[in-house]
Parts: sequence; structure tokens; C-alpha cells
Amino acid sequence: MKKTILLKTFLLFVMLSVTAPSWAITATGPTNCGGWVKDRKEGKGLAWQREAWLAGYLSGLAIGTGIEFWNKGGNLLSPESVFLWMDNYCQANPLKNTFDGGLDLFHEHTKK
Repeated sequence: MKKTILLKTFLLFVMLSVTAPSWAITATGPTNCGGWVKDRKEGKGLAWQREAWLAGYLSGLAIGTGIEFWNKGGNLLSPESVFLWMDNYCQANPLKNTFDGGLDLFHEHTKK
């Protein structure tokens, strides 16, 4: 319960900061798998932004659907394992994008 309130509060602050006209914000969204693989292999560039986007996307899916993603049955899923899953997905599907991969991961991990 406390985590949910904390997450909602964080999201509220993020939303409020996005509307602030004096801030310059750069956002990355879904990218093609080629960009994901390249940035992750180089370990620089937009890699950290793409990773942050994916973590936020998966958290948003969890909140929006009411389905737990990161803590399934008491087993915490690490961000590193999520990024490795996306690495493998993108290498196997170079013409897809991380939006599709994230959705596939969410469905695969939350299957009952």
C-alpha cells in the first residue's frame, strides 16, 4: 500500500514537472530494436533513457491493469533481467520496436 502511494506521488510530481514551462525536457519513447541493441552494446548514448522508459512503461502497464509485474509471488524481478530479456527480444526481432517487446514481456511475465 505504501509503495502504491509513493509511486502515485512520484508520478504526480513527474506530471507536474512536465507541464512547467521553464524546464527543458527530452523524452524518448519506443524505439526500434536496432537502436536498443546498439545503445545497450555501446553502453552510452540513449541506453539509460531507453532502459528508464522501459521500466516506466512496464510499471505503467502494471498500474493501469492492476496486475503486479515487478514482484510476482514474492519474487522481485530485477531491472537487469528485464533489460536482458529486451536485449534477446530485439536481437531475435530486429525490425520490431521496444513498445511491442515491452508488451510481450509484460504478457509473458504476468501469465497465470
